[in-house]
Amino acid sequence: MKRALPYLLPTLGSVLLLALIAGSLAMGPRMLNIDGDLGRHLTIGAYILDTGQVPRADLFSHTMPGAPLTPHEWLSQVLFALSYRLLGLSGPVLLAGVCVSFALWLTFRAALRRSGSLLAALVCAVLGMAASSLHWLTRPHIFTFLLLAVWLAGLEHMRQGRPAWRWMPLLMLAWANLHGAFIAGFAVWGIYGLAYAWERWIDGRG
Repeated sequence: MKRALPYLLPTLGSVLLLALIAGSLAMGPRMLNIDGDLGRHLTIGAYILDTGQVPRADLFSHTMPGAPLTPHEWLSQVLFALSYRLLGLSGPVLLAGVCVSFALWLTFRAALRRSGSLLAALVCAVLGMAASSLHWLTRPHIFTFLLLAVWLAGLEHMRQGRPAWRWMPLLMLAWANLHGAFIAGFAVWGIYGLAYAWERWIDGRG
């Protein structure tokens, strides 16, 4: 069994990913109905698609028309609007489900790589699912779920001396236009920097 496990892991990972996607899509009605922000995101995204311009003023508010608007999530709104035009309300649900699923799948892979234990990796994935499920919504923060997992993978590559820095600036550029929590990427980067300094100069493992 131990000899077969390395060959089974890609299959197990694929099964887990499909199960995660199916599970998140099963929560589609909850994603749409527990929060009311999707309509605003779809409206602004449609405006950007139709005009080719990102609004700088509030065009759709009844109480504050013309007020300054900071469109910090404009790229998310475009993606939501595109998915809606392609598949109706199923589009944003599918988009959110894929983001959640791949984020948890990357968490599973990272835990498996670091621990070498399938059980430990599954526990980490389940804990991540339990901790994040309350926020499985069709809102821009769903992109932070995925991009934070990708960002952590990139930092791990950099820690191992691999050239992840070549694509990480592009990832951060996209993240900064998808959701305001891109600042978490810099915070995690700082933590990795402190850990690297500790290993290199204090612990003597550099």
